[in-house]
Amino acid sequence: MAKFDMAQFLNAQSAPAAGAPFTVKKIPLCEIEPSPMNFYGMREIEKLAREIELVGLLENLVVTPKQENGKYRLIAGERRYRALTLLADEGKDAFALAPCKVEEETSEAVEELKLIYANSKRELTDAEKMQEAIRLETRLKELKADGVKVPGRVREIAADLLKVSPAQVGIYETIDKKLTPELKAEFVAGKVGITAAHGLAKRPHEEQRAAAERLKAGVVPPKKTSKKKKQLQEPASSVVSRPEPSEKDDLISRKALMQRLHDAGGCGAPPESWADGYDKAINLAYGMVENAPTVDAAPVVHGEWKEWWPSSCALIMTGEEMLYRCTRCDAKYADTSNFCPNCGAKMDGGNDND
Repeated sequence: MAKFDMAQFLNAQSAPAAGAPFTVKKIPLCEIEPSPMNFYGMREIEKLAREIELVGLLENLVVTPKQENGKYRLIAGERRYRALTLLADEGKDAFALAPCKVEEETSEAVEELKLIYANSKRELTDAEKMQEAIRLETRLKELKADGVKVPGRVREIAADLLKVSPAQVGIYETIDKKLTPELKAEFVAGKVGITAAHGLAKRPHEEQRAAAERLKAGVVPPKKTSKKKKQLQEPASSVVSRPEPSEKDDLISRKALMQRLHDAGGCGAPPESWADGYDKAINLAYGMVENAPTVDAAPVVHGEWKEWWPSSCALIMTGEEMLYRCTRCDAKYADTSNFCPNCGAKMDGGNDND
């Protein structure tokens, strides 16, 4: 089957019995009105106005014939229309007349399909893509019901125009049909991502309402910023105090400990800095460490803590927050430590061969 051509299809629906399918004329901005069917966001109007001021309007507006209220209704080009209006409001009268392509009168369904097709190359939000897919399918089904031949399946036509898979269009349909109005508003506002929106849409309505309340209370996915690691650093002090016995049962290097005792025993430090009996205690510790029994130990393996985030849906539903994942064994914990409690890896990001 030949690929569906939306441009060709729309031209066929708009072709008049005789004569040209459109005319081009300059129309005062005050005689043009936006389309109530336009659901696309109006972003970066100021930037577009400056570009038009610099190089002129490179593409005509597209409008319907004059309506009963004396206005031409926009089919395509509302961002350009708003940018021109901004320039005209600044006193730049040269932009008060807009060159327009005046289309022949068509059905409302064809008019909205033209609006969608005109915006199909824009960078859209997930909410706009959803709305585009739903409106596209709705209008194509209306035309089919009116006897217009629409070759192919409407979902596949929508997927092709949006450049997504038919399955993705199905996700848009699920969100549109099953997500509660409160959560859908959060999705449109960009506060809930498409993955979370799809997951929430499959939940019972009472759970969705609870999730909406959590969002209203400020429970939103936190920004993925690295948590500062705790600095294991003793505060400076001139008072020597005896530390409590450690509860740690991990393995350390005998050589490294002997070196530390050697350094602490006065090497390089003035004798007056030693506490009474301190040097004798250090020498005693030398012998105790030197003669301590050995143990069977596995070679040191290394790992690293990486941030792990639950799905946005789980976060909204349960409030679960970021965890830390061991790169060695994939175990997850709420906080970090020097060694993984599950596999014992030393969490310094080192190489096992070091």
